[in-house]
Amino acid sequence: MAKDRIILSQMNPGNKATGCVLLTKVEEAAGQNGSYCKLSISDGGDTVTAKMWGTSLSGLSVKPKTVIKANIECTEYRGKKDYIIRSCSPSEDESINISDFVERAPLDPETMYREIVETVKSVPGNGDYKSLGELTESIYEDNKDKLLYWSAAENIHHNMYAGLLYHTYRMLKQAEMLVKVYPSLNSELLFSAVALHDIGKLVELDTDECGTARYTAEGRLFGHAVIGMQIIDKKIVDGEYDPEKVKCLKHCIASHHGRIEWGAVVLPQIEEASILHYIDMIDSRVQQYEKTESTMEPGTETDDMIFGLDRVKVYKPGFKK
Repeated sequence: MAKDRIILSQMNPGNKATGCVLLTKVEEAAGQNGSYCKLSISDGGDTVTAKMWGTSLSGLSVKPKTVIKANIECTEYRGKKDYIIRSCSPSEDESINISDFVERAPLDPETMYREIVETVKSVPGNGDYKSLGELTESIYEDNKDKLLYWSAAENIHHNMYAGLLYHTYRMLKQAEMLVKVYPSLNSELLFSAVALHDIGKLVELDTDECGTARYTAEGRLFGHAVIGMQIIDKKIVDGEYDPEKVKCLKHCIASHHGRIEWGAVVLPQIEEASILHYIDMIDSRVQQYEKTESTMEPGTETDDMIFGLDRVKVYKPGFKK
């Protein structure tokens, strides 16, 4: 762990700090007084955008996906924290590992991958066809290299190294409990729907070795629900899988956002599709609360409203550590 790492969340307006951060992205922008650069920087837990005034891309001595040493000042702009980089240069400390600055899922990716595949395969088909678990396993094997590090989003929730797998893993744990409470749920369908609901994000997003994701042209044009259904179609061989179950699986993926205005292709029309939507919502919300509360003191609330939590200010109860 880098000793001179800057912890961004601990900086408040008026604070200055010099130390190491990971530079993930750089953009040049135009202001009233000329060009400046917007640098996305990470301390391994938080990622913020900092401004560096009076410079251009050609004038920077640092490159994205490298650890830099920066002189940072935290100011306030319109009631919010604003980060200004006064100077920066490439870090010359050879003991610093870039992985120290990468926000990662808290569980081992290989373990999560293995447990997901084992769970979906644990439910047999009806004997005449291959199970949906076998279909899911085949798709996972085709994409294992990506799944072990892919982010689930550009921002909002699970936007971290192996975030997609972590999101899926925790949703599957919910699904395993729900099928015990509600016997009417078809576990074969629900487990595979959970495992594949975001599989289209492997095309919708491009994730680098730091876990930073950016939308692709295909992602913006079609969205991960449509792409996910296309991935399933490419794996289907006539007669191998029950066409009724495949139809329902694709419907779950098409409707998992729950509402048209949230990106659903259609509204959920079967029990498993509705449950998929709700457990997706639960995990995305919980992860945002976890991340927000991790930087808060007990008995305090956030200064800003949290976009992904219906624009509310989060309060951390005093009994939480």
